[in-house]
Amino acid sequence: MERYRTTLMMAVALIVLVALAFFLTSKNASAPTGSPTPTTAKYIWQDTNSVAAIDIVSGTQKVGMAKDSASGIWNISVPVSRPADPFQVGNEADALQNLQAQFELTGTTDLGEYGLTNPPLQLTVTFSDTGASKRVLLVGSATTDGSGYYVKTPDNSSVFVLSNTTVEPLRSWLANPPVQQPTATPVPITPVTDTPTPTATATTVPGAAGAEATNTPQPAASPTP
Repeated sequence: MERYRTTLMMAVALIVLVALAFFLTSKNASAPTGSPTPTTAKYIWQDTNSVAAIDIVSGTQKVGMAKDSASGIWNISVPVSRPADPFQVGNEADALQNLQAQFELTGTTDLGEYGLTNPPLQLTVTFSDTGASKRVLLVGSATTDGSGYYVKTPDNSSVFVLSNTTVEPLRSWLANPPVQQPTATPVPITPVTDTPTPTATATTVPGAAGAEATNTPQPAASPTP
């Protein structure tokens, strides 16, 4: 009986080990290849010039905007011709000037695992230098934990992970361009003045001590014969 119980326990342990090995193997097989190298100072690109234009393309969707060099105002040209929200576009332009990654993946062999063989989104950034230099960023799939996206540049074999706080606004602009909202006009407040209400004044009839006369006319006294 004791031998049977020992054999049964060993069989259960063996099944658990086999199941664990299968789970780990399948998990590793589905994970993208490459060794992440965390760094807090890894930039995809850096530029001393400010961003002058941003163009985003995904399939048939496109949005484009440029900054007027004289006034510094951002304007959307595609798909509508409207002034752009200065805060939304300005913050994104600042992030794109010196584009910092969360970390870099080296030794990647299959870009399809990162959604980068047919990128769903392509970003083109034009800078304000005299030659209007451009940078292109290919945006692939989201990371497993959803905190970022796999991205790369056409001239670099490395795959980077870019924070979704930078990518999500660009993706949302394809459906909802960052059009500047009209400023609400304050309604003027007209002061209200109180008009005093006239009141009746009580008068005293001469000769009638202690009697108060009202404003009702008194009859005239009859002449004495």
